[in-house]
Amino acid sequence: MGMVHERKIIEYILYKTKCSHPFRISRILLLSEWDYIDKYGEKLTSFRYVAEPFAFYVEGLKDIIDNLIDENCAVLRQEKKCIEYTCSQPMLPGKIREIVDTIIDKTSMLSDHELNRLVVNDKRYRGLLSGDRL
Repeated sequence: MGMVHERKIIEYILYKTKCSHPFRISRILLLSEWDYIDKYGEKLTSFRYVAEPFAFYVEGLKDIIDNLIDENCAVLRQEKKCIEYTCSQPMLPGKIREIVDTIIDKTSMLSDHELNRLVVNDKRYRGLLSGDRL
């Protein structure tokens, strides 16, 4: 897919969620990745998800967010502890947007703890833990 799509997906998640934390963005990304693989048989991004028993991180996510902040397309809202997207609405191809929208809708009412539990309790997460790549 390439970095343009990855950055656009992160921009889109920030745009749709209004203000989000990298913790939530990473969970939405991984859930979207799994749904995309299930539906289309290929990875959505080239991100590497580094898993530990109860949490994980996405290599490269921080760099993209830092770039968005440097380019004035995102603002760190200290009082809310989140990142707000400030540029025009990012455009995603329909099939990607549909998957990301579904995940955002499905997870929007979950607390951070519930969202993390949804991911780490998923059977596919065990594959990541054992070193499988998506």
